[in-house]
Amino acid sequence: MDHNCLPSAFRARGFTLIEALVALLVLSIGLLGVAALQLTSLKYNQGASQRSQATMLASDIIDRMRANRAAALAQEYRTEFGENGAAGTQAGRDLIVWKNNIRRTLPAGLIGPGLPNPDGSIDFDAATRVFTVTIAWNDSRTAAEDAGVTQAEADATVATFAMSTRLN
Repeated sequence: MDHNCLPSAFRARGFTLIEALVALLVLSIGLLGVAALQLTSLKYNQGASQRSQATMLASDIIDRMRANRAAALAQEYRTEFGENGAAGTQAGRDLIVWKNNIRRTLPAGLIGPGLPNPDGSIDFDAATRVFTVTIAWNDSRTAAEDAGVTQAEADATVATFAMSTRLN
């Protein structure tokens, strides 16, 4: 069968301009979706990295307390947000190093009234001999990207991590 004998309605004409524009629009929407997925992934990876750092910092001070068990049980490691350790004892030096590591590692910002930096606290329950290490940092970068959150609300967003351990 000779293809030249077919009516012109049956011959392939190629893409029209409208078909090319529709294909370009579909491709553009797909690429925007991939870009949004990448940004969301980066945001959550940053938050996960900060939580991992907080976990390592809490483990660090717990290891220091286990190494200096007598001072820990004497509540020399007990500290609140905004307090610094006294350099005269090993426990005080450990607290100074730990709090400086928190400030260097986690993002700065407000974590509460009068608490301008990331910080940590250690509480002790004498009845159960359980220490609770709490680390707080400003999570405004992650919160600022959420839909419907104002910048003032994002600046007030605080992330916390708490770890408890018992010294016998």
